[in-house]
Amino acid sequence: CVFHPNRNDLLVSDTNGISRYHPDLSTPRRLEFSPPEVIHPGNGWQILDFSADARFFAAFNARSNFALVFDHTLTNRVATLGPHAGAGAMSISPDGRWLTTASRNDRSVKVWDVTQEKLVLTLPAGLQSRGSFSPDGRWLVVSDEDRFELRETGTWKHSLNFQNGSS
Repeated sequence: CVFHPNRNDLLVSDTNGISRYHPDLSTPRRLEFSPPEVIHPGNGWQILDFSADARFFAAFNARSNFALVFDHTLTNRVATLGPHAGAGAMSISPDGRWLTTASRNDRSVKVWDVTQEKLVLTLPAGLQSRGSFSPDGRWLVVSDEDRFELRETGTWKHSLNFQNGSS
């Protein structure tokens, strides 16, 4: 589940699909939600993420092994990226241009160009790997249980490597 960055809507994936819950803030010091509104039916949705400005919404489906990127409406698809079997983590850049998927199956983090709908980089990683973008979108950090590395977004130039207490 994930909260919408600009609203209090809560998006949840379950066996029905991806549902949106609207908050009811009418009662002081109490948060209640509307009944769910299914925005993407079907099961297999496992990972949800928003770009920082909420212009893009990404969802990974474990049945298809593809990530889908939608515009601010949450329903108009702008990209389909994959496959990446067994992805357990995903991150979309603040501007929505890049997306990472991380899988323990192949122990890699893949970087996807959303606008071109293509894979641009595959980085070896450990079992608990993930990619994450800096708030300004300038940097990508790839981490796993033993290390992290920093890369410049777009050029993917390696800038820093840190492993087991040493840099």
